[in-house]
Amino acid sequence: MAEETDYKMVTFTPDTIIFSEGEKGNTAYLVVSGEVHLSVMNKATHKVIMGGTKTNLFGEMALFNRDTRLATAVAKTQVECAEITEDHIQKQLKKTPFLVRALFHALMETVQKIAAERGGAVAVSSQGAEPAPPPGA
Repeated sequence: MAEETDYKMVTFTPDTIIFSEGEKGNTAYLVVSGEVHLSVMNKATHKVIMGGTKTNLFGEMALFNRDTRLATAVAKTQVECAEITEDHIQKQLKKTPFLVRALFHALMETVQKIAAERGGAVAVSSQGAEPAPPPGA
């Protein structure tokens, strides 16, 4: 992380539910140490879809999703994370070249469509993700 001092550091003890599928969210987390598992409800049981270790980002959809969390995050070990807010992302996007912003926007739209097809309640915001016009346009 280039600007580590800008991020609030948070610690979770083993077996702590960091957030739950279906709840509102406005932060993401970058794992500095420890392991986090992400799971979704599948036929009344939680199915682990991803295990997070150092440098993994999770909860990122909450920065663009104006609806609810798509998964549950649980600390499997002692976990230290940098808390990422929408403001952090907006600041970084402003520094990002047009092509990267356009790619980011396209990826977010694709994720929204896939989640909607699978029955997920996803409403991705274009605020900040919409690419600015190319230089000279």
